Amino acid sequence: AMRFYAVFFPAGGSFKTRFENAKLVRQGFDWEAFLITPIWAARKQMWLAFGLLLVWTAMSIVLTLALHLGAGSAFLLYFVGALAFGFESDRLCESHLAQADFLLQGLALGASRQDAELIYFYNRANEISRQAPTAGGEASDQQVMPIGQSGGTMDLLGLFPHGGASA
Repeated sequence: AMRFYAVFFPAGGSFKTRFENAKLVRQGFDWEAFLITPIWAARKQMWLAFGLLLVWTAMSIVLTLALHLGAGSAFLLYFVGALAFGFESDRLCESHLAQADFLLQGLALGASRQDAELIYFYNRANEISRQAPTAGGEASDQQVMPIGQSGGTMDLLGLFPHGGASA
């Protein structure tokens, strides 16, 4: 199954450093964030998310005790919070990166994070080589543009070369 990944580069540093420190965030539901939420948040050093989970868990316990609900209700309350983390994990990761001065650069599509990374950086390298003058003094027009960019207009996932699609 193909997945979308948001690509983030650090805001500062040299071109090479930004490429080397790029981060990809998988878009969509995250089973790990849902099933083992506290471990997921701690491993990603997302302490605010970890704190929110602790608050949600404490509120679930307090509500269960105050309303004299059973263990099933307590589990259901925790389940709802964990489900929210599963659905919002990509937004939490993106927010965490934004706080660390990373900027969204575009989207990549791939069967795995490594595939998406290879495709995205291949397209970026082609964009850079396309902008560099060739031996004849003109930029090559035969390269694929990076995802989401086509001379200022959006193209479909970077699949079509600059200049539009042809039949």
